[in-house]
Amino acid sequence: ANEFKGADVTVVGMEAVPYERVLGAKVGAVFRQLLAEKGVKFMGSSTVKEYRGQTSVYGVELMNGEVLQADCVVLGAGVVPQAQMVKGAPLAKDGSLVVDALMKCVGVGVGACGGGVLR
Repeated sequence: ANEFKGADVTVVGMEAVPYERVLGAKVGAVFRQLLAEKGVKFMGSSTVKEYRGQTSVYGVELMNGEVLQADCVVLGAGVVPQAQMVKGAPLAKDGSLVVDALMKCVGVGVGACGGGVLR
């Protein structure tokens, strides 16, 4: 049963399942199921090409050419760390930089901050 007062809700995500990059595919699959139980459609492995409309959005075009009708769009944007740019720095399993208590990259002594670090 949809709990959004009659609205159809679709989530477009770059990952195959929600939160896959952060929590893993297994946990993401659980979140996908929870969303489905609430009537939310999750379109994984998808990216937005453009929003359609002049003064208001009426559609969202995906990179595969599919266009989703939309009366309202809520955008949640994150970042993908580009940690490989720090030459010689070890990377954590999730691709983030490993830092010490002073936020210096382990082994190279360069400071780092933000969502792309692992302490």
